[in-house]
Amino acid sequence: MQISAPHTILLVDDHRLLRQGLSLLIAQEPRLRLVGEAANAGEGLVLAETWQPDVALIDLGLPDMPGADLIRRLAQAAPRTRAIALTASLDLQDVARAMAAGAWAYQVKHGSGEDLLATIMAVLADTRGISAAEVAASQRASPELAQPLTARELEIIGLIAGGCQNAEIATLLAISLLTVRKHRQNLMAKLGLHNAAEIAAFAIQHGLYAVKPGIAGG
Repeated sequence: MQISAPHTILLVDDHRLLRQGLSLLIAQEPRLRLVGEAANAGEGLVLAETWQPDVALIDLGLPDMPGADLIRRLAQAAPRTRAIALTASLDLQDVARAMAAGAWAYQVKHGSGEDLLATIMAVLADTRGISAAEVAASQRASPELAQPLTARELEIIGLIAGGCQNAEIATLLAISLLTVRKHRQNLMAKLGLHNAAEIAAFAIQHGLYAVKPGIAGG
């Protein structure tokens, strides 16, 4: 019987104590292997390019570069690596920037170790998103929308908030790229939004964000 090799993990966070704690947590999970730790974005990019890890845990509050910018650059240095954004608080704008930059998921640092491991394994299983419980805990009651969105527009909002591009959305929903663009233009006009980050923030604030399937191999 062939035993699968552990999935490789890179950790980028400027807090040494947190890195030590996460290192111990990952070491206890036989399906995972920590291949590198970095205290800043520069070191993280070098390690990512060297190791090409399966998952990178990225602190959004790095000293030398915003975490969202690192996530965006990671796509070039290590295209197969899936980023999980880490932060001390569930700030809607932080979520929006991280997901729009290409993060596969978002994890608050005050969550449990079991939560983080579950998030890592979900991302490895091609699932994008953040915990519905975290969203519910962070958001206030949602006001009624001035112009109700269609079911298709709600699907597209969720996918955009999950970091999907138009072509990916077309594939997932089995519709044409032109149709995706039209739906996107319509919902942005209805809501007065201008870009993917604003769509993600709106989705989370109004409870429209949901964990969405990723594109296998993407």
